[in-house]
Amino acid sequence: DVLVVENGGIVQLERRDVDPHPQYYDWRSAIANVDERAEIGPGGVLTGSGRIRFGGPGTPSGTQVLDNSGTIFGSSFGLRIEALGGGTLDLDGDNEQGVITGPGATIVDGPLSDAFSGTIDFSDGGSIRFENEWSIVNADVLLGDGSLQGAPLTAAGLNMQIAGGRCYNGMTVNSGLVDVDGVVNLLGEATYTFAAAAELNLDKASTIRIGDFWADSESTRVTINQSHIDLDGTDGNVELRIGRTDSLTLNVDTIDVSASNDFDGNIMIYSGGNLEVNVAGRWRLDGDLTFRAHDGDEPVRLGGSPLTVVGSMVVENGAHGERIDGQIDSDIVFTPSSVFEIESHSHFDLTGQVTFDGGSLVGDGSITLRESPVITTSTAFGYHTVTLDELDILIPVDESLGFRRVEYEGIISIAGGTTLTQTDHAAIGEGARV
Repeated sequence: DVLVVENGGIVQLERRDVDPHPQYYDWRSAIANVDERAEIGPGGVLTGSGRIRFGGPGTPSGTQVLDNSGTIFGSSFGLRIEALGGGTLDLDGDNEQGVITGPGATIVDGPLSDAFSGTIDFSDGGSIRFENEWSIVNADVLLGDGSLQGAPLTAAGLNMQIAGGRCYNGMTVNSGLVDVDGVVNLLGEATYTFAAAAELNLDKASTIRIGDFWADSESTRVTINQSHIDLDGTDGNVELRIGRTDSLTLNVDTIDVSASNDFDGNIMIYSGGNLEVNVAGRWRLDGDLTFRAHDGDEPVRLGGSPLTVVGSMVVENGAHGERIDGQIDSDIVFTPSSVFEIESHSHFDLTGQVTFDGGSLVGDGSITLRESPVITTSTAFGYHTVTLDELDILIPVDESLGFRRVEYEGIISIAGGTTLTQTDHAAIGEGARV
């Protein structure tokens, strides 16, 4: 009825038959029942594969049926821990130092007695899945090639180290640190929120994946609320990927340590993806931003604070020529070194204020400008169609006069075969050379 594992003791569940497909974890192995309460003391270990049940159908609500002050080690074939009746599981034990680790899949099926304050260590692989919502207070979580799955996590005082790990469960981090070294995957039909008192540290990151670009139904939503995040990492080469129907919202003052608030890495947004960058002032794209069609016709979106493009923005068709449409709601300044390319049949709406301070706009796709554009210097237009939607082209002649519709003395080059479409109220000033 009562299981006590003293210091250094080990309880091991053995498989009684060999599952040819252990990845399915159907738990056709050992089953153990502890009717009342189990205690794993410091230095004690509960390990093996199979299913262990604590309590029974008549266990009163709120009764603690497991005290893990030692270690729970899930073997490669998986370990399922269940609380029956009204039982609860104290995974960090009375000493608040319990450990959960192992190379296999550990499933926790039952409510926790209190917030977890111990250590979850899947730095060498393995995974843990919580069937009930759970919380962390001042705990360590190590994810190498491991994963968190199941119900959402609420954390305060979290110390999470991620080096290739995958999160499918969603989380709200109210305070603490999530430190990324290499790759981080925030996945699943889930919401991830990092509060102002939390820190998502990407200094050593290489790749950030938001959602699965091949998933049809899942939508991963990530919101980061903190004063500063170095989005492109210390080396400026972070690759940020936002999958189909997934979104990333940045509510931060700065995204880089530089005064220009620039991003030097690579951003990839797939069909249906959404990126919202809300900073204090402007941000600058020095790297590359690609909108890529993939297995769907959902439009993509970029919005938030004003953006200066120094690098490139590319609207890229799918592998079989699928078009991609999208919308940019931010005010944009294209600089002389910038390139904005839209591949054939794809179309983008630019709803904010667009300033062409040089650069090249190329490709066989099309754009619609919903606000009056400003052209301050020579800009090369190479789209198949540029639509001016009831707009004037405004050219600065004198800062004291502001912008007026006048003759443009620079050069607008339009590639052969390009059509400049005007609606009834669009106008290019008399004498302008186009």
